[in-house]
Amino acid sequence: MNRVKYNIKGNLLTYYALSRDSATHISVKGPGKLTLTTFARFTSDSPDSLSYTVVYQIDNADVKVFTAKKVIRAGRDVYIQAIDDKPSTVKTFSIKVKPGVHDYDFLMLYKSPQVDLRYKFVPDSVIEWKDKSSLNDSSQVDIKIDKLSTKSYYRFSAESPQKFKVKGPTSLRVITRLEFNYTMQGLISYRVSVKRNDTIIGTYKLEGFPSQEAQYTNNRKLIPGSLQEFFLDVPAGENSYEFTLLDKNFTSLIRVSKGSRVLNKEDNNK
Repeated sequence: MNRVKYNIKGNLLTYYALSRDSATHISVKGPGKLTLTTFARFTSDSPDSLSYTVVYQIDNADVKVFTAKKVIRAGRDVYIQAIDDKPSTVKTFSIKVKPGVHDYDFLMLYKSPQVDLRYKFVPDSVIEWKDKSSLNDSSQVDIKIDKLSTKSYYRFSAESPQKFKVKGPTSLRVITRLEFNYTMQGLISYRVSVKRNDTIIGTYKLEGFPSQEAQYTNNRKLIPGSLQEFFLDVPAGENSYEFTLLDKNFTSLIRVSKGSRVLNKEDNNK
């Protein structure tokens, strides 16, 4: 699938470019709700508004359509990374997913305009995340997300990793924010090494840019980076996890959360 990066109010999100000739495939396990978010692209030759139709097939059987009419250009707080095309205002639609595994294929009815799609599946039972305390650092860094929300992180680097103890089986959500000073600009790549029980189990390549919404509660010299995350499956028993930033010129913030399944809980990922 052809991926496209959208910057939406300071958050970098991946969308998939839809095609008339090749389907974009999604497979999910229900029951739950599948929400599809779409943007059309305005080129320099586009009219003032665009209309488009997304055709989708469920389990290679039922064929349905979603039509968006007369969408206009989005505001300046939404743009496409490294592409001159301008995004439209957003249009969404949702699909109720029945129990079991189901396949969805998405195509464009016409070749123009180009439309990009992102999906989010929320099962009827979801994972609630509880933050874990670091084993080697009691000093936390508070990040203000908005007027009502503050999240606590730990700082880590190549010389100062962060360690956590987790009892499995469960899942971990690992959230990082690269720390920016005022000389750092644009999108910057960084790598996080993960050890489980003193054995390296993976290295994650992430990308961050200065956040337009998050800020430190007591540090004006630094800017928190955009939120980046990955997930880990934790085996049964007591496990220790160590996270190390491999790029020696940078520091980053980390928040590690343990998952437990609950019913109808909204995600609070910030």
